[in-house]
Amino acid sequence: MRKKALIFIGCFTIMVALAIVGARAVYNDHPGFFNMFKSFTVRIDNQSDFDLVKIETGILQSDAQGNTIETGSTDVVKDTLVSGGKRTFKPNLSIQGEGGVYMKVTDSRGQTETYSVCSYTESLSGQTDVTVTNDGVKIDQDCY
Repeated sequence: MRKKALIFIGCFTIMVALAIVGARAVYNDHPGFFNMFKSFTVRIDNQSDFDLVKIETGILQSDAQGNTIETGSTDVVKDTLVSGGKRTFKPNLSIQGEGGVYMKVTDSRGQTETYSVCSYTESLSGQTDVTVTNDGVKIDQDCY
């Protein structure tokens, strides 16, 4: 009886190890695959010469006439993102149905720009990388 239990534990341990190695291989080959399973995350890299004093995210949806409207679901990053700084955050947003996520950035000069950081989502999952420079912004969306 003890021998069977040890064989079972050994086989189980090998199966778990193989599953972990397999999942790691999938992640290494397709890192975006697992993004659909995590809460929506924004990674922002401020490569501009100015501090970002306000970063707001919110939900955009369409009304009955097809006009794009803000839903009121918003979240604001409380701390300033200094020039050269990076930050990762998970906006506290909610969505019902389909829509998109915008990000409104105000710099230390008082200039505000608005960007689409997830053009389509139903589940607020995935990740978007945002790089702000003096010449504009680069956005890499991988959201669902």
